[in-house]
Amino acid sequence: QMMNIFGLVPGLALFNLAAVVCIYAWPEVLLGKHVHLMFALVQTMSLLGYLIYVVRFYGRLAPIVLKANQEESTDQN
Repeated sequence: QMMNIFGLVPGLALFNLAAVVCIYAWPEVLLGKHVHLMFALVQTMSLLGYLIYVVRFYGRLAPIVLKANQEESTDQN
């Protein structure tokens, strides 16, 4: 969660701000030659990488949570 709050969210906001500033400053280069698609590609690849990270993280965490829940239910009986 700390990585999201202090790294990913500000980074994504700054990336989008940089894209807007670049397109505003150089519209003929970025829009005319379709270079703006590089921003979309970088954003898509970054979010796909983050999705893979999250799925793997919770995949490793799920067995631990399941085991803790099973131990808690047997302790109550």
